[in-house]
Amino acid sequence: MPYTKEELTNIGFYTEYIDKLRREYITELVRRASGEKPFRENDVLYSFEDIESREGIENADFGNDFYSTLYTALNGTNLEYLIGAEEGYVDFRDFIQGESCSVQTSGLTQTRKDQNSDKLIDRSFSELIQIDVADPLPDGLENGDTITSDNVDDVRKWLIDGNQKRPFPDLQSFYAIGSQWRKVKTRTQEIIDSIPEGEPVD
Repeated sequence: MPYTKEELTNIGFYTEYIDKLRREYITELVRRASGEKPFRENDVLYSFEDIESREGIENADFGNDFYSTLYTALNGTNLEYLIGAEEGYVDFRDFIQGESCSVQTSGLTQTRKDQNSDKLIDRSFSELIQIDVADPLPDGLENGDTITSDNVDDVRKWLIDGNQKRPFPDLQSFYAIGSQWRKVKTRTQEIIDSIPEGEPVD
């Protein structure tokens, strides 16, 4: 049967497992702290959480039971000359607060809005789709017209919009915009093909 959190604190294998995880965590904390560049390796900052509060390690209370193995792990490390030294850190927590964070020492300069800004960012767009339009439209046609081919076998119809021909995907879309059959203009396929096609009417 599953245990409650309270019951687990009295189960031997569980407490041993938790203690093992804590020892490994503290060992890794001390290893990162005692490196050549504390808490840093290959320009990567390694941050740790407080076991109890899960806040940053700089807020941890190293005197509680969660960190009972900490000072054993600190023995023999190169931190001894830093902690308690005349010009060093008062204790391990002081060391953590001083070394386990990244401090920005310089601010960003405001970008000048002149030709120099183009040297920082390429603001020209070349990958956008080029939209073709008929300029001007064929004689007798204007935006808002509905057209069809003079080929009786071709039942397609288009709306002239934005100097493009937009196909009606079905009769519903034709009637939805208020089109009327008597106002549909018939043109040759050559004229229709000369007008770039746009998005279907929705």
